[in-house]
Amino acid sequence: MLIGQIYAQSEEKQNLSTDRPDNIDLTFTRGFLLVTNEEEGVPLNAGSSGTIRIGAAFKVHLANNTFGFRVHPSISWTKFTYDQTAEKTFPTAIDSSMTLDVEKHRFTFVDLPLGIFVNITKDEDGDSRFFVEAGGFVGYRTSSIYKTKYNVPNENQEVRQRVRGVKNLEDIRYGFYGRIGYKWVALYYSYRLSNVFKETPMLPPMELGITVFL
Repeated sequence: MLIGQIYAQSEEKQNLSTDRPDNIDLTFTRGFLLVTNEEEGVPLNAGSSGTIRIGAAFKVHLANNTFGFRVHPSISWTKFTYDQTAEKTFPTAIDSSMTLDVEKHRFTFVDLPLGIFVNITKDEDGDSRFFVEAGGFVGYRTSSIYKTKYNVPNENQEVRQRVRGVKNLEDIRYGFYGRIGYKWVALYYSYRLSNVFKETPMLPPMELGITVFL
């Protein structure tokens, strides 16, 4: 009897020590750039362009967990990979007669999304099942890298370039986002209202992806 009580108490302590507060989630988001024909002069590779975001989500439950607010501080890495065409002259200043094997921008941001979520259905414990979420975000760019790789014409020479601290970039980005999900996974959409560069051209603002709550 005594051994059974000790075992039950140890099991209870173990569960308490491993249980996580239901208002905190670690999150991983992978978004892919939605490229349309509206952009001119900047051909992009949609498959390798987009954002990876890692963060922590803090929720405030209201109305018996029917809805609430979520603040989501995170770090994100955004990449724009450019397709190579004969007419392309942006963004590199290299002679357009050269064909680049690789050309891309990479940016690091500190983001702060804030939104409201609604639990459409809940399980027997009152936890979220199907939910929708919408809100806005603002971010600050902490670093930037521009990379190119190409072969010199008529020479057996490969040239790689890496430029840090790219000029003519906006430091602040902002926009809105939405999610629709089930339990720990959600379809993610974002729309950036700000531009990437201080001057034209305007790069595609939409991303579609997935968020996983850990």
